[in-house]
Amino acid sequence: MDEPTTRVPARSRRPRWTLIAVAAATAAALTTGPQSAAEPFVTTPFPDQDRLPAPALDRTGWRATASSEDGAGRADGVLDPAGGRHWTSGADQRGERWIAIALPTPRTVSALVYHPLRGAQAQLFLDYRIDVRTPERDWFPVSSGRLGHTEEAKTIAFPATTASAVRLVATDTAAPRQVSAARLDLLGDPGHRPGSVPLPRTGWTATGRNGAQSAAAVLDDDPRTFWSGRRTASGAPSITLDLGRPQRVDGLVYAPPRDRSKRVLGYAVSTSSDGAQFTEVARGTWSDDDYPKTAVFDRVAQARHVRLTAQQGPEEVEAAEITLDGPAAPATHGAWSARTIGLPLVPAAAAVLPDGTLLTWSSGKRTAISTDSPTHTARLRPDSGVVEPEKQAEVSHEMFCPGTTALADGRLLVTGGDSITSTSSYDPATGRWSREAGMAAPRGYPGMTLLSTGEAFVLGGSWNSHGAGRDGDHPGEVFSPATGRWRTLPGVLGSTIHTADEGGPYRADNHGWFHAVRGGRVFHAGPGNTMHWIDTAGSGTATSAGTRGTQDAMHGNAASYDVGKIFTAGGAPHYRPLENEIADPRYLASNRARLIDLTGAGGPRVTDGGAMRFRRAYATSVVLPDGKVLVIGGQRVPLEFTDTDAVLTPELWNPADNSFTPQATMAVPRNYHSVATLLPDGRVFSGGGGLCGQLPCETNHPDGQVFSPPYLFDRDGREAPRPTIHTAPATATAGGQLTVEADDGVSFVLVRYGPVTHTVNNDQRRIPLRTVSTSPATRTRYTVEIPPAGDVLPGNHMLFALKNGVPSVAKIVNVGL
Repeated sequence: MDEPTTRVPARSRRPRWTLIAVAAATAAALTTGPQSAAEPFVTTPFPDQDRLPAPALDRTGWRATASSEDGAGRADGVLDPAGGRHWTSGADQRGERWIAIALPTPRTVSALVYHPLRGAQAQLFLDYRIDVRTPERDWFPVSSGRLGHTEEAKTIAFPATTASAVRLVATDTAAPRQVSAARLDLLGDPGHRPGSVPLPRTGWTATGRNGAQSAAAVLDDDPRTFWSGRRTASGAPSITLDLGRPQRVDGLVYAPPRDRSKRVLGYAVSTSSDGAQFTEVARGTWSDDDYPKTAVFDRVAQARHVRLTAQQGPEEVEAAEITLDGPAAPATHGAWSARTIGLPLVPAAAAVLPDGTLLTWSSGKRTAISTDSPTHTARLRPDSGVVEPEKQAEVSHEMFCPGTTALADGRLLVTGGDSITSTSSYDPATGRWSREAGMAAPRGYPGMTLLSTGEAFVLGGSWNSHGAGRDGDHPGEVFSPATGRWRTLPGVLGSTIHTADEGGPYRADNHGWFHAVRGGRVFHAGPGNTMHWIDTAGSGTATSAGTRGTQDAMHGNAASYDVGKIFTAGGAPHYRPLENEIADPRYLASNRARLIDLTGAGGPRVTDGGAMRFRRAYATSVVLPDGKVLVIGGQRVPLEFTDTDAVLTPELWNPADNSFTPQATMAVPRNYHSVATLLPDGRVFSGGGGLCGQLPCETNHPDGQVFSPPYLFDRDGREAPRPTIHTAPATATAGGQLTVEADDGVSFVLVRYGPVTHTVNNDQRRIPLRTVSTSPATRTRYTVEIPPAGDVLPGNHMLFALKNGVPSVAKIVNVGL
């Protein structure tokens, strides 16, 4: 949400579930205010630990070293508890410049907080890399990218690592220049294990030794219930999980109780195959805070029973939740890139361009909302992780919370947002934004789609930060690229798609799920529970198409995985909870998937698509070339600008049996204002989240990570052999044929490009292609049929060849009318 809000109290936002992770947060709240140009930038210790996405590590015993030092800017200045000193690199140093922190003992580290020097003395880090050193391994990178050119503190997240030292490196070496830092901090255990898989708890039981409360409470997904155990003369309290059958386990996550006086501190974890003989696999001390805690096993254990023993701590201890992790198998669970990619802004919107780069944009302030500035954009090359220099759009359009679509000629069309009636287009060929004719109605959070005619349709969006039109019932509009003008559809009103949101009309027509079909018509699939057919001819009409399920699904999403077939998942009945009602079950997101089939006679047919393991609002669904759908991110309750109850485990839906398979755990939560999109090499980019109404914003995530789905691995976890498309034409015609040269024995699919924002990517669709002839040779020549307009939308598509379910790297094909 882009308006100033009543913030959830920090204590209630504390992550209390076992799947909450580190946020790449803007830490400006944790510093003093602006300094004069003549003063060094002074920081204070973290005054409110509750604001942090992971606990700040104790700085006792830290040592700082640097590649060089200049005058009074010594390396140990970044450790000054009073914040009066700083570090600056040498004036004549060439090559990479770095500042490193060595820890007295190895600790779990999940982020580095960089506090820039402010004022005349500031020399900011821009292009950067984070390196980590462990007891077993010398320096290796865990994050790289480009930081925003701002003086606010920046939290750089990366996969949690047991580190003995952490190094911040300035990599922009084209010309020698100094860099500086006022202070560095490190964040610790985020309470999850990136790359692992949480084991399903179905059929598990729990028993407690010296327990005063039911041990079953640690398995009920409710942090308000807990098990308690008391230390007695007979021994320490412990709790044992029976998994029902032997499973591979390599970690335990402990969610502490709300009572600060009853936390487990010193711990031991042991495993057993028979429940009688136990072998210790982990031992240590957890920090005294209420973040989830991870015990990493010293080896993968094949165990049926897992026991947590409170070796040290108070006389009585409690546990709210306990989950177990198992090792992720890439062929089943996929794999995340080894490092995060830093961006100079929070990518609240993103679109893949024909050259394979990813265009991202946020707002006028990069990491906060702005209503009077042009939008900041940045381009990323996902194959290399290189981030091109950030720039502002050349048009005075605040494209934050807009409608988005990709036109037939490849341009992006962006409507409304904080600039309400504004419309802009981005041309990938020139890399420039242009101002288009404005809409008749002010819109923020509208839904958009391209039509089979090549025109663009927009509806809804009564919200906008200026207040205009919040209670409006604005009719839909259609944009013609040929004339550059909008026309209004008085027969299609915003109230047509309203949800029953208790926030009122301005919340009820947001983020529409629109699926274009033949003849310039649109199928409205959600998030309102009542669906509609919309005809955009003339004045427009809208007729009911029945219901999708039993409730509205705001912040859920829809994705077309086959011609005329739509997957929908997640979402909540209301846009957000009312104040002080965040625990009310009325606001829980759904874990259900619903399937909509538009191919039969008699209207849409809705069937059950199975259940995700996790309830999700703010998740994004990505259609993969093999027809499966990857669901990334989200929260159990839609709490804007928080990572409370974040879901770190993606799930992969299989249309063959409506099953969901958990995927490798992410390093960074992706919630409100996050994005996910398919890349031409078959991988998926996931990034963003945060971008609050004002700074500070402790849940900013100016970064991303790339996920490799299971189809890119063989059963041994190695890179799977991939088919190759040798030649393909750059253009094709809807309803026509396409001749392609590729490896033998492949099939083909098109996946359309589409911009994504606020969980919505209405242009995304997968179109299997029927092969009508082949000419065997060293390079087999295939002739394939392209469906008619409406089944396929005009515009740029990724053409994939698949063999044994493994996709090629895509060729780009522009489909015309």
